[in-house]
Amino acid sequence: MKKDKRGISLIVLVITIILMIILGTTVILSLSGENTIKRTREAKVVSDLSSIVERVKLVIAQKQLEGINMTEGEYTLGDFGIESEYNRYIVIKDGQIYTNMIASDSFVELAKKANISNILPSEYTKVQYIESKGAQYIDTGVFMDNKTIINILYFKRVKNVDWQMYLGTKDEDSRIVLQQYSTRNEFFYSIDTDELHITDNSEYQIIINNNEFTTIDLNSDEKIIETLNSDITKKENALYLFCNNSKGRAVQFSHIRLGEIRFDKEGRALKDFIPCYCNSKVTDVNGNECLSGTAGMYDLVEGKFYTNQGTGEFAIPTEQ
Repeated sequence: MKKDKRGISLIVLVITIILMIILGTTVILSLSGENTIKRTREAKVVSDLSSIVERVKLVIAQKQLEGINMTEGEYTLGDFGIESEYNRYIVIKDGQIYTNMIASDSFVELAKKANISNILPSEYTKVQYIESKGAQYIDTGVFMDNKTIINILYFKRVKNVDWQMYLGTKDEDSRIVLQQYSTRNEFFYSIDTDELHITDNSEYQIIINNNEFTTIDLNSDEKIIETLNSDITKKENALYLFCNNSKGRAVQFSHIRLGEIRFDKEGRALKDFIPCYCNSKVTDVNGNECLSGTAGMYDLVEGKFYTNQGTGEFAIPTEQ
């Protein structure tokens, strides 16, 4: 009797498809379960840290009623009678709660959701901003591409000049630049450009995400989002702050104030610059010895101090 091979092949095909569907469903459910477990664990950490923050505030208030001041000096959670698996990663300094320098990046990110900031080493004091006066700049060491996000948490222009660049990098093909040219403030991305909405003496947050940039007025909360059409590949020259990096040369220095600046790429922190000054002699990222009082940006990601590579010195707020 002759067998129908086509019928057998069709049955095999159907069985194969069914098995593939079952296998695919199993994999999806497994990955979904792992993500759910991870999110649940992270939510618990944030909840626990939020409870710690509230407990610390409560203890500080109670101690003040007893005539004890715990808003000055450095303490551990143990000093507040708090026992937690996170004790070794938390420090209380001058009434504020921080993660310390041995905390992992993942823990630091979760702590931020509970309003716990990362602390600077004891050799440094944080300030709201550092100010350039037309001759100072910092080489960030960040080579921009279309996946790099810049978040400038504090920006203020303090002097109106004909041509100044707030930050930038330029090579043969294109550039990423924030600048003032004549009376216009501009954002250049690749070969495209649009207006940057800022005015003198106003304070802003500025976010650059691919070819979209956002300005937020810190006083009015007004938000303006602009989108350019250009795309960009990795730049050959690192981004400079307070001026433009034109093929390795610092040009068009600016008169601005910059606060904390974060660089991220694909969910990973590249740099987290904190404006500060050193309290004692330290060594900067280039191996130079810095005297006490030297202002610059401390990178929390690499634990390095970035100082002025131009002339003169950065200015800092006279009152903290």
